[in-house]
Amino acid sequence: MSDDNRPESSSCRGIPLITTGIGCALLLVVVVYVYGKHRPAALGDGVRTAGQRMENLQKLHDNEQKLASGYSWVDQGKGVVRLPLSRAVELTVEELKSGTAAK
Repeated sequence: MSDDNRPESSSCRGIPLITTGIGCALLLVVVVYVYGKHRPAALGDGVRTAGQRMENLQKLHDNEQKLASGYSWVDQGKGVVRLPLSRAVELTVEELKSGTAAK
């Protein structure tokens, strides 16, 4: 014999389904919030294709080559200049040979 005296037509039949739906919706909101907060930032230069990245990299290398192979002022007031790498090496070798290198 069963002591189960619940009526056959209970008004609570849809509550577990509704509760599960609300729980899933809350979980989805949390996942979207966390993903959005920790998503990597977009590239600031607007680069979207490999061709654009290669073009930007080539421009960067060209600029670095220009800076490394020419003369320019770094700080004219302090008398600091940028020398070509080959000339800087020559001057350093001369200083080391003469013993006047800064220590």
